[in-house]
Amino acid sequence: MDADKIVVLDAGKLVEFGSPAELLQNDKGMFRALVDDSGDKDALYEMAAGKL
Repeated sequence: MDADKIVVLDAGKLVEFGSPAELLQNDKGMFRALVDDSGDKDALYEMAAGKL
């Protein structure tokens, strides 16, 4: 969450690119799914919100 941009790859192909805050807005995004399944979900959302 402290990165300016995130690249998400699936099977070696680019599927998402953007800031953490931007990627978390995509309800069906892979990055958001990873964060939502994380045990640190709340902390990660807070960190991303600080980057807006």
